[in-house]
Amino acid sequence: NIRQPMIVGGSEAYRGRVERLTQAVDVAKASDADIEFLYGEGADLDAVAGRWLDLGARLVVVTRGPKGASAYVKVARGPDGDTEVVSIRKAPPCSDAQTVDSEVSGAAPWAEAEVGSA
Repeated sequence: NIRQPMIVGGSEAYRGRVERLTQAVDVAKASDADIEFLYGEGADLDAVAGRWLDLGARLVVVTRGPKGASAYVKVARGPDGDTEVVSIRKAPPCSDAQTVDSEVSGAAPWAEAEVGSA
């Protein structure tokens, strides 16, 4: 999780670091608040997930607090090898008492099954 007081150099500098790291991981996870800090308020969460997949992550999970979470993968479409970013599943909303960790752990089984088949 990204917390603004921890960041030296502002969101733009940190966004570059996150994108470089995204090139080296299989799974990237961020909250909607993290993405808005990195890319600006109102950032298109689906577009950011697609960018991270383009950079090299095989699975991107975006948590949305009590609104649930979404996982994204890149899927081959058609004989020409074109790819499409798809949201493979949205985890259901949860109560405010539940944590982001519980959202992610609840999403893990279906995300693992989808990545394993992609």
